[in-house]
Amino acid sequence: MKKISKYLFSLFSLLGMSFLAIAQIETNEYPPSFYQAELTSNQKAQADWKVELAKPNLATLKAEDQVEDPIKDIPWRFGQAIDVSYDLDEDGVWQNHGNQSKIWRLKIKAKGANSLNLNFSAFHLSKHAKLFIYNADYSDVLGALTHQNNKADSLFATRPIRGDELVLELIVPEAELEENSIKIKQVVYGYRDIFDKALKSFGSSGSCNINVNCTEGGRWDDVKRSIVLILRSNNTRVCTGALINSNTTPKKPFVLTAAHCGLQTSSVFVFNYESANCRPNTDGSLSNSISNAFLRATRSTSDFTLFELSSSPPSSYNVYYAAWNNQDQASKRSTAIHHPSNDVMKISFDHDSVKESGYYSSGTSHWQVSNWERGTTEGGSSGSPLFDQYQRIVGQLHGGDAACGNRLQDFYGKFSQSWNASSAANSQLQNWLDPNNSGLSSISGFDPNAAPFNYDLELLHIYDLPRYSCDSLQSGRIVLKNKGANPINAINFNVKLNGSTVAPISWTGNLLRNELISLPLNTINFLNGNNNVEITLNNLGTNTDQNSSNDTLRASIFMNNQNAQTVNLTFKTDDYGSELSWNIRQQGESLFIHSSPPYPDINGGRVYRESLCLYDSCFTFSLNDSYGDGFNGNFGNGYLLLTDLNGDTLIFENNFRGSQTTYNFCLNTITSIEEIRQETNLKLYPNPIKAGETIGLGNTSGQDGIDFLELRNLNGKKILNIPNSKEGFTLPSNLAKGIYFINASSSKKIYPAEKLVIY
Repeated sequence: MKKISKYLFSLFSLLGMSFLAIAQIETNEYPPSFYQAELTSNQKAQADWKVELAKPNLATLKAEDQVEDPIKDIPWRFGQAIDVSYDLDEDGVWQNHGNQSKIWRLKIKAKGANSLNLNFSAFHLSKHAKLFIYNADYSDVLGALTHQNNKADSLFATRPIRGDELVLELIVPEAELEENSIKIKQVVYGYRDIFDKALKSFGSSGSCNINVNCTEGGRWDDVKRSIVLILRSNNTRVCTGALINSNTTPKKPFVLTAAHCGLQTSSVFVFNYESANCRPNTDGSLSNSISNAFLRATRSTSDFTLFELSSSPPSSYNVYYAAWNNQDQASKRSTAIHHPSNDVMKISFDHDSVKESGYYSSGTSHWQVSNWERGTTEGGSSGSPLFDQYQRIVGQLHGGDAACGNRLQDFYGKFSQSWNASSAANSQLQNWLDPNNSGLSSISGFDPNAAPFNYDLELLHIYDLPRYSCDSLQSGRIVLKNKGANPINAINFNVKLNGSTVAPISWTGNLLRNELISLPLNTINFLNGNNNVEITLNNLGTNTDQNSSNDTLRASIFMNNQNAQTVNLTFKTDDYGSELSWNIRQQGESLFIHSSPPYPDINGGRVYRESLCLYDSCFTFSLNDSYGDGFNGNFGNGYLLLTDLNGDTLIFENNFRGSQTTYNFCLNTITSIEEIRQETNLKLYPNPIKAGETIGLGNTSGQDGIDFLELRNLNGKKILNIPNSKEGFTLPSNLAKGIYFINASSSKKIYPAEKLVIY
């Protein structure tokens, strides 16, 4: 049903003695024992400074993981929390250190652990105290932690330290000894190797995932800075969240995530964990982290939790406060930025409208992404934000079945439901994000950093322009964002169709920094076949745009206004129509040509009829049920019937069970392939055929050999030219699925073109 991640996150790629300071505010120093060998030697002679933990029951833990790992709404577990009680008075060893200061050291050993991290029940450091935590060979050092990490509730937690032992080293002036308190209540035994990614490929997420710093993520270079990787559930599990904007002055550091991730104020929040490159995938830094937060609100109905970080991210973290929309409006296209399988940051795209849904049921508490066109989500992505076409958060990931290799759904708890569906302050967002009750329906993103340019208009994307259509006249909309420091009052665009200017656009108004607007394209008369649309910024009135890298958008649309074929769909839902959906795509392609509208829940179901425009090719029809029970006979009898214009049945299904089933069918102009063969003397066998297989050639009379043969696609482009072919030829293995034509001739005859179907 749902699924979860396989690895926590990639921590380190170590060179020499370098280290990443990742968990809290640090001074980036090494401990005194690193420089003073005699200190380490003296301490090693004292056995009572070391404690050793028993290994947990790994067989039981791994058996539980086999059940939990496939379920996305259970945060992925990397470690087991072991209860302990260690403090400055009863454990470890104190020693004189330098002039009027003392040093305390405690070593914790847990044989076989891949990592260790700590949860404190009390944590308070005096003004001049310094605490270091490091592993046996100093290859992983956290420190120095200072009084800047003290929290009002005295709770604290650290990120995992590599290896099966760690040392705590505290240096305190003698005059401040009584001001320090350290009590460790849990040691997290990391039984799964969270460092495997760092030492090898470290990219544990599926191959279809897209690094946020690839070209596809270029228009999200500011928004991505709001995404956080979160350690949860006693810091043994992980999720994703987002730093979110609020109508407060000064800005408060609120983080939105999922309720199912588990409620914990001593979590660790990691910003900017990303690969610097698109390819090759490289490990990211985990140095931008904050420990501890205040729980402000949570609600299970829409599965949200809102935290306020214990401190605002410093300017060096370069964060962004994400925009949001609290209206109950289905986004026309959606984007997710997240940490699948706790990998470096990824980005996913859905080009279709989301559907209103419950969580694996009918209802209105969630948005359903029916399919990701690019990328996917995985365990570790839970709690990550869903952005609409205006880069505003409209939900957070609850769960779903989407994964690389399938076209299944994900469910996001609605931001609009979380806003004020509950009147209690601790179970709604409004009280915290708009405390003055100003009535805001949306808010733009907030960037604490100065804008790099005074004038910078970003063309974000095009939507409402179909990828395939049989109607020549189409419009669409473009979304624009002001990323410059100054307001923009006038915009002029050039619009080109296949290289020729067709419909310029002008706009006047007042667009402030980080604000977005949507403008309609003038209606364009598209030509038959593939069309390329290019929209380019001309000028900003009397001002010049200072960043040309984001001034152009391109899109393609395939127009079929001459060779269209129509199929008729009859679709009857069961009682729970909101759970059902379908889509059609050309075989071998990922983008949908047609997809279903949202269906309502109606007792007894309802029959819907549509005529769908297609073309000569082979297609895949996918039928989906988000709850996973298909046409459930206990709740009405659903069915699917797809026929061509002659009334011939292409697909019939009335016994669908499960989450998804697919059907393949082909369309051929005028008549069937067998009938076309009978009209010529040329034989093609087998037909249809798979790419890479050998096709035989012949003729019904058996008298004429074939001296010349060529293969062309639907657009007339020559694909293959083979002279002196007598018996046949092998098709290229990379040949795309679809309809092709064979032209052949002999010394006595030229054969009519023969249709060939590659499936």
